Amino acid sequence: MMKRYRLIVLFFTLSTLHHQKLKREERSAWPPPGKLVEVFGDRMHIYAKGSGNPPLLFSCGNGMFSYGNFYPIFTPLSDNNRIILYDRCGYGWSESTRRPRSVKQLNLDLHELLKQSGEQGPFVLVGHSLGATELLQFAQRYPELTAGLVMLDGGSPQFYRDSKGVFLRSIPAYAVTAFLRSTGILRMLLRLRPADPDIPSEVDQVSTMMIANRASSLNSLEQVRSLAHIEPLQQDLGDIPMLVMTAQRTGNLGEAFRDSQQQLLQLSTQSRQVVLKEVNHFFPMIYPDLVVEEIRRFLDEDMVSR
Repeated sequence: MMKRYRLIVLFFTLSTLHHQKLKREERSAWPPPGKLVEVFGDRMHIYAKGSGNPPLLFSCGNGMFSYGNFYPIFTPLSDNNRIILYDRCGYGWSESTRRPRSVKQLNLDLHELLKQSGEQGPFVLVGHSLGATELLQFAQRYPELTAGLVMLDGGSPQFYRDSKGVFLRSIPAYAVTAFLRSTGILRMLLRLRPADPDIPSEVDQVSTMMIANRASSLNSLEQVRSLAHIEPLQQDLGDIPMLVMTAQRTGNLGEAFRDSQQQLLQLSTQSRQVVLKEVNHFFPMIYPDLVVEEIRRFLDEDMVSR
C-alpha cells in the first residue's frame, strides 16, 4: 500500500514539474496576437482585426478563451466590420489580478481597456454566457458606447441572484478541474480531443494550450461566485437594438435560465429573441455559422432600423 502511494505521489510530482516546464516554453512560443495594455495595474490583452462600422466587441463565457472560441465567428465578420476581442484578467494572455471580480469591476476594467487601447465606439457588444451578462450591464452603464447588444445564451442578473445553488454545485467541478490543470493531467486529457477541422491547427493548438494552463483559474471562480450577488441595474437600454439568442436545451442550468432570457427583451424597445431548437449552451462553438448568420441579419436589419 505504501509503495503504491509513493508511486502516485511520484507520478503527480513529475507530471506537475513537466507541466510547469511546458508552460514556460509555451509562454515564449505563443506570444499574444494583440497588445497588452495596463489597466489598474494589471496588463490585459486586447486584439483587433478588420475595419468598418459598427465595431463588434466580443466577450467569452466563464473559463473560456475569446480568440479560440470566437475564431470561426469573428473571422468572416471581420470582412466588413472591425472586430475586437479581449481577455478578462486571469484569462488568455491577460494577467491574473487580486482586484474584485464582480461584474461591476469587469465593466470598469473593460471601459478602461478600451480607453487606453484607443478603440473607438459605439460598439455592438457580443457576449456568450457570463460574457453576455457582463456586456449587458456594460451597455446599461455605458449606453453611449453601445450601438447594439447580442446575447448568446446569457442569463439575466436576477436569475443569478435567485440561483445561488447553481454556483454551489459548480465549486467541486472547478476544484477538480483546477487540480487536473495544476498537475498537468488536464493537458494529457486534452491530447485525446479530436482537432476541429474548421479551425486552423495553430488556433486549435493555442486554444488547447490556454485550457491546459488557465482553466478554472481563481479569477474565473471568483467571477462565478460574485454572480450570486450581482445587482440588477434599473436603467433600460432605450432604443438600443438587442438580439437574444437562446438555446432550447438548458442542461444543468434549468428552464429558469432559458425563461430569464425572455425577461431581457423588456430592456429595449428594439429587441427580439431567437430560440434555437435542439442545441445546448455551447452552440456558438458548435454552430458558429448559425451565429454569424444571425449577427449579419442583426447588423443589416435591426441596426439599420434605428
